[in-house]
Amino acid sequence: KYVPHSTARNLATQKTNAIGLMLTYNIYGDFFAPMLRGIEEVVAEAGFNLLISSNLSKYGSTHNPALGPNNTDGILGYADSLTEAGLNQYFHSKFPVVLIYRSAPPHLSIPSVTVENKAASKAIVDHLIEVHNRRRIIFLRGPEHQEDSYWREMGYRASLEAHNIPFDAELVWPGEFEREVAQTTMIELILAGVEF
Repeated sequence: KYVPHSTARNLATQKTNAIGLMLTYNIYGDFFAPMLRGIEEVVAEAGFNLLISSNLSKYGSTHNPALGPNNTDGILGYADSLTEAGLNQYFHSKFPVVLIYRSAPPHLSIPSVTVENKAASKAIVDHLIEVHNRRRIIFLRGPEHQEDSYWREMGYRASLEAHNIPFDAELVWPGEFEREVAQTTMIELILAGVEF
């Protein structure tokens, strides 16, 4: 009935057979569950375990992350879950990291998986303008420090510019990529009588 001691085995092999997933504060939306299922499937197919650490700060960890070389063979960093200092540390120690929904800082060659947000956002606004003849289009902005949020707004602005519609800051409101925030914002807009 011998059971190998996993810590001793890890020390001997220098491997943990675990991948760490660092998450940000916002993991409860409609988007997150399918993404997590996909990550779990791929990690399991490769014969690894998945360890998850959720950072409750909105703007990345200010302390040492719970996952790293001591308990994983690599890290998946979701959005802004890792600070630039943390990325620098991993990069210079040659610890494997892949970023999800975030580009690497220009001075670090770290692989990333992102979405082309600007073109997608522009296509949505183009559709509202060209097919539905809308000219006053509300934009619900995502979290201020998040890359996806920035590029989606750039797509919104690019579509307005392409159609000679002046940007109106009165039509940009917080959405934070959260259903409840977006709903509250839309109620506020309607009650305030903002025309769109």
